[in-house]
Amino acid sequence: MRLCIPDHAVPPYVSEPGAEAGLSEQLLQHSAQAVGIALQLLRQPPARCRRSIENGQVDVAPMAASSTNLADYDFPLHEGQVDANRRLLRIQLVVVRRRGDALQWDGQHFEPATPLLGIRLGQVVFSDRLKQLGLRPDASAVQGEQLLRKLLARRVDAVLLFREEFEGLQARLPELAVEALPQPFMVADMYLGASRRLDAASRARVEAWWEQIGKWRDLPAYRPK
Repeated sequence: MRLCIPDHAVPPYVSEPGAEAGLSEQLLQHSAQAVGIALQLLRQPPARCRRSIENGQVDVAPMAASSTNLADYDFPLHEGQVDANRRLLRIQLVVVRRRGDALQWDGQHFEPATPLLGIRLGQVVFSDRLKQLGLRPDASAVQGEQLLRKLLARRVDAVLLFREEFEGLQARLPELAVEALPQPFMVADMYLGASRRLDAASRARVEAWWEQIGKWRDLPAYRPK
């Protein structure tokens, strides 16, 4: 089974290539092994992972159940709805501003109303929410640190990051004068999305894999410390 994951770090869930595997990488590898799936791991930018599934070069990849992804890929379902019990992880996305800036977010609206938000290249987890708000993001950065430095250079008004990733960056780079607003931008579930080209036997293996992910996801070994 060909698994594609991001070619850059998203701590603590995905590590840099060659480093010790992140929490989601470990969960995917261990749960696949538990149900008898031999993995071929590929590292590509997220958008390319999705294109590789469409082209038949990849079988599965982590992704959000956005409207676009739901139209193009298979997800674990229960009674016709995406099955959150078999998600890969649940993430909290935070709005990060320059320390002391006036930008506000109350969970529904920004003030000022149309900030330019920086997000990671190829990241679609935000896409439906951003469309609802009528916002077009700047999606030119790859790493979380790049996003924060763009923010400090005033090239964007705020950035969106996974909470755990931002907290790790704060601890590693305390000199960066940034802060997360208390109200999360959104809470989102990530899943293992699958190709619709899979044959019946491969689809059955993916179903077993989804089930195992659901059983092991909340074990301490796969949770942020």
